[in-house]
Parts: sequence; structure tokens; C-alpha cells
Amino acid sequence: MEKLWDEGCDLVILACNTASAAALRSIQEKFLPEGKRCLGVFVPLIERLTKRNWGDNSPPREVDVQNVALFATPSTVASRAFQRELAFRAIGVDVESQACGGLVDAIEDGDIILAEALVRSHVDALKRKMPKPQAAILGCTHYPLFEEVFQDALGKNVQVFSQANLVAESLSDYLKRHPDLSSTNKSKNKFTVAGPICESADYFDKNFRYSLDEGDLVVIGSSGAYGFSMSSNYNARLKPPEVLISNKKMKLIRKRETFDDYISEETGLE
Repeated sequence: MEKLWDEGCDLVILACNTASAAALRSIQEKFLPEGKRCLGVFVPLIERLTKRNWGDNSPPREVDVQNVALFATPSTVASRAFQRELAFRAIGVDVESQACGGLVDAIEDGDIILAEALVRSHVDALKRKMPKPQAAILGCTHYPLFEEVFQDALGKNVQVFSQANLVAESLSDYLKRHPDLSSTNKSKNKFTVAGPICESADYFDKNFRYSLDEGDLVVIGSSGAYGFSMSSNYNARLKPPEVLISNKKMKLIRKRETFDDYISEETGLE
């Protein structure tokens, strides 16, 4: 985080539930430089669960949902951070937690079959403790990758809350309410473009300066292993499409790989 402060960031999102549970309060109380802010990822979930507007810090009140299932890492569950934050905003909510041991490792290893089996096993374990949850929280930023499996295992009547879009919506609203954190001089903004693989060296480019707006397309002239010729299925990453650019015209010459393509040559899965 100190590197981000040194690079001129005024706001840092601690985009990990386990890190937020273990360290966010301490960071906010003891380690923030003057004029800097750090936010976690629990609050947007709780605000949506309790049907509050973003940033609504009014006293806790009764809400529609009384039985909530929390799926998270063992460290997050042990911290009880979710329950503490929920108590600031809602009363009368019963939270049953399920520590999903092994699930993050399976996802990061790209072992889709094991990951799905673990999801269903953890949902079954939760249901033995809380047979009829009204809502479920996916309390790890890895878990949205298997949101459909969670939903299927829980049943269609259980509302599943996932952080993938909620954190982005909440951050957008936060920046509107704190315009001092949004630079109007885009030419001075620094951008780091990271790839989707969980590796420390997974960068396209670091600290380049450009004027960009939301929704702009960025063309990367040389993408190394992200181009088709050097691509692989590491971490179950599907291979990219190929686009030929000639005389300022673009043409798709190879379609993006689908999951069905990915498993088409595997045998013995039934």
C-alpha cells in the first residue's frame, strides 16, 4: 500500500475479504497517511443486503431478510468481521457461516471439477445448520467465478449476493460523493494494465500515462502470451480470439475458445 501512496493514489480498495477482515480496521485507524483513504469490500454487500443507499450510515434497523448464509474463507469466518459490520446496519438477522476450506486453492489451480464439488459440499454443510436461508453472501472475491454453482446448489429461492458488480457500483457512487478523489486532469493519471492471471508478474504495462475515459478501448500492440500463438489454458483461462488488422480494417479470423471447446478432448468425466 505504501507504494500506491507513493505513486499518488488517494484511495486504495483492499479487494480481498480475508485481508479486509484481518487488517482493514487497523489500517484505517493506525496506518493511513494524511489525506489518504482505504476501503474494504464487505460494506457494499451489506448495504445491498439491507437495501440501503450507498453510504447510508443511519442507525441499524429491521430488514426483510432474517436468515443469511455466509460462504467465506476460514480466516474471514473466524474473524466475524461480516457480522460486526452487519450489526451496524441491521437488527434481527441470523447469520450462519460456512468456512469453505480448499475452494480458493482449487479455483486458483484451475481445477474446475474439484471446485464445483467443493461448492456443493460446502452448501450441503451450510444447509445442515440453516436448512432454509433466505439469502447467501459469497464472501470471497474468488467465489463469483462459481456463482451459478452456488445458486444451483442453494436453490432458486435463495438470493445470492456477489461482490463482482456491487463493489464497482459502490465505488462509483463513493467517487461521486467525494469528487476530491477524482482527478479532472486525466493527462496526469497513471495506469497499470494487469492481466487476469493470479501471478505477480501478470502485467501488460505499468505506470503509463494516458488520457482515458470509461468504456475506451485500448489496443496493445504486443501481448506476448496473451496472443493466441503463445497462449495456454493455465488456470483454466480460455484462449483468446484472433483479430487480423490490415489496411486499417479488422477481421475476426479465429473465434474465442469456449468452455465446451476447452473440455472437448477430455475423457472419463461422466
